[in-house]
Amino acid sequence: MPFEVIMGQDSILRIFLSGDLDEVLLDRFNRDLAPFIGASTPEQPLKRMVYFQGIEQISPALRRYLASLNQDERIGKTAYIKPSRHARVLAQFINKATGRENIATFDQEDEALKWFRIHHK
Repeated sequence: MPFEVIMGQDSILRIFLSGDLDEVLLDRFNRDLAPFIGASTPEQPLKRMVYFQGIEQISPALRRYLASLNQDERIGKTAYIKPSRHARVLAQFINKATGRENIATFDQEDEALKWFRIHHK
């Protein structure tokens, strides 16, 4: 499966991406995320950890989708865990394109958890 979405007991949504998401899969991915986004507000935004597993190239469709998703104020802090070079560049691109600084990259999940604790939103 190219993606899996799991809400953790710590109220951080874990997203595991393991392949290129074409337009059909992006639609299904969006449907899977919709309930979590719908339950979030700008005051209580959705926190996410994204794991890019074995992805070296990130499709233009996925880049556009993630950038547009990040414009939603219900999306809060997002941690990319062990990202490839492409995913690190993507994080910088999305932050710049959306005018937000809510995506950061980490080598370890525990570093991201500390970051979430420090930055509540």
